[in-house]
Amino acid sequence: MHHRSPSPAFVACLLSIAVLPAVATAQGAPVYRCDPTGGRPTVFSQFPCTDTAEAMHIEPAQTFTAPPLARTEQERLENLTRERQQQSARQARDTGRAATEQRRLEQIREQRCEAAREALQALARQRRRGYTLAEVPGLERREAELLAVRGANC
Repeated sequence: MHHRSPSPAFVACLLSIAVLPAVATAQGAPVYRCDPTGGRPTVFSQFPCTDTAEAMHIEPAQTFTAPPLARTEQERLENLTRERQQQSARQARDTGRAATEQRRLEQIREQRCEAAREALQALARQRRRGYTLAEVPGLERREAELLAVRGANC
């Protein structure tokens, strides 16, 4: 399923709805509600948009200061933070190790692939030079092995 990103205009509208009333309220200024035209969303502004813009007065938000954490809560929070940092460091190390191992395995595959190609070319040269009837089963077995190695690594 493909999700479209919201348009910049839509994002700006949402921000204006969320931020402008808070900014205006903090300053004690009125907020104007501008009704849309042509299917556009409602806009809130610190300035009247049109002659029909509706002035709204919003009461300031009530805030409070949280009490300080108890010593045991603070210690638990510090322990959780430390554990999270250690876990992140372990994941970063493990990711680095995995990437190093992935590069090493890729190099091995490339070496095996190149060796199989070279061996197949040598086998083709030997067939062009000629071989005995007794050598046929061995040549066919060797070719099948080399093709399997090439298929698995190339």
